[in-house]
Amino acid sequence: QRAKVKSFEDLHIFQQARVLVTQVYELTRSGPITKDYALVDRMRRAAISILSHIAEGFERQTDVEFARSLFIAKGSGGELHAQVLIARDQKYVAERDYEAISSCCRRTSAGVYNLISCLRHSRSTPEEAKT
Repeated sequence: QRAKVKSFEDLHIFQQARVLVTQVYELTRSGPITKDYALVDRMRRAAISILSHIAEGFERQTDVEFARSLFIAKGSGGELHAQVLIARDQKYVAERDYEAISSCCRRTSAGVYNLISCLRHSRSTPEEAKT
């Protein structure tokens, strides 16, 4: 994977996470949600955390460290999804906006998990490394 990808910006999952961050900022920029400063701050921080941990993990240069950062990104994705549910429950967002961002959360989380799986399967065992 790393041989083909020169920068974290080239990763599809990083690009998907950027879309998610943009959606979160758009969602939290107007309407009744803007009055709930704590929720807006947490949603933005969780979205930024996903994006940042993908980049940070890639830059660490080892699959183990990359996977560790991706697990943190995945956790932040769960946190964000829960916060989006809170926003919907509080009637801060329209149902169609909730569906769009919820779908993006799920796609991003699945992409992060898929990348973790790829990293796990690409690692060689000690015996394979000797050959």
